[in-house]
Amino acid sequence: MLSRFARLALVAVLALAAPLVARQQAPVPLDARRARILEIAASYATHEWRATPKNVLHGDDPDGVRVDTPDVASDEKGFATDGSTNVGVPYMWGGFSTLDEFDRGVAEGKLAGHIPKGRESAPSRHAVGVDCSGLVSLAWELPRKHSTRSIGSLCYRLDSPNELLPGDVLNSFNGHVVIVKEFVDAAKTRVRVYEAGIPSVVESEYDVAKLLEQKYVPLRYKPLDPRFAAESCAFRDPPRDLGPARFEPAGEALPDADAKAAVLALPGPFSPVRAGDRVALSWKTRRSDFGGFSEDATILRGIVRDEGDGGVSIHERVMAGGKRLDKTSAERADETLLERVARSLGGAGATPVVRTATVRRGTITLGDRSLPGESIALEADVTAPDASSPRVIRVEITGLRSPEVPLGGFVETKLAVHVAGGPGGFDATVEERLLDWERAAPAR
Repeated sequence: MLSRFARLALVAVLALAAPLVARQQAPVPLDARRARILEIAASYATHEWRATPKNVLHGDDPDGVRVDTPDVASDEKGFATDGSTNVGVPYMWGGFSTLDEFDRGVAEGKLAGHIPKGRESAPSRHAVGVDCSGLVSLAWELPRKHSTRSIGSLCYRLDSPNELLPGDVLNSFNGHVVIVKEFVDAAKTRVRVYEAGIPSVVESEYDVAKLLEQKYVPLRYKPLDPRFAAESCAFRDPPRDLGPARFEPAGEALPDADAKAAVLALPGPFSPVRAGDRVALSWKTRRSDFGGFSEDATILRGIVRDEGDGGVSIHERVMAGGKRLDKTSAERADETLLERVARSLGGAGATPVVRTATVRRGTITLGDRSLPGESIALEADVTAPDASSPRVIRVEITGLRSPEVPLGGFVETKLAVHVAGGPGGFDATVEERLLDWERAAPAR
């Protein structure tokens, strides 16, 4: 029988073979992401703050923009400036302030919110707060603010409001948008939502039928929907094989100490990432303990969503031997490459010790693309600290990587694992070659 270490190593480095015979894995639960959305929205509705007369204006700001702050002079439920505590971030036309930005702005004497006189009103750069679509953009943790006109491009339209789940939205194009918290009744005739309205962000209840009459559309942010997993692996065309990579070194190899520091800092296979990043890979696995058996496969790998706090969900489509398997899994985006390898082989708490490392900077040519990159060769030992009979696992990694390639950056890599001695000893190798990739354009 294979030892515990051998089994762990076999799972880690021969992960290709197992999915081909395993049942299709269930998608990663989305509850945590939805809970996070509601947590952010609720934080704006319950945020406590104090205002002074400096945060109030009913007139033109220094740029000539007409501003009416949502204070008690504008609305009986508006914010007070008498030193009492206000609850809820005030409405600001065009607003996209984080809570820290809002508190800092109020303390600096910026205007607390901005009620527009009409849809043609300009936002005031002297105000802080959020508007309806700004709240949604912040709750969805988007890199920039979207409007009620553009939010739909990020979403799937649901066939029925009955399909709405926490964190979904009801959107009125060029009008208003609300974040669904929950249905109030079992028949789903009333819905409880978070919204940025005048005078502030609040939790409200609505009749669903009336919202539909007012042209509100039920929408789901794509990364919250299992359909997006399949899209994340859909290349515009069948993935090209860009051919073998060529490396042209520039200068001498890094000194030994610098090389070891560089390989310890190498990003893991899922960092840095953006939702929509994807790569097409050619894999070959070899195991000496199985008589030199080898298997070729193509893997399409895409980032479904960034879960925050270092977590990321990925979708993989594995095609080998006439079979196809789709699976979605949770990974860590904040691990280094060697941390990932050590954890996979030695379990929690395992740390690698780099024995040798060589790093040379230069240029990688791949098909018609020329990329800045580096060649890497390293040898490391991994020992699991909690093992009853510790065994050293030798790991060798060689390859070419470029920071311009998503999902770890490796253009070519070979991972060899050697578990010495006893009935559990074996050698295993995985070779990976980049076929093609697409990098999500950063949101502007």
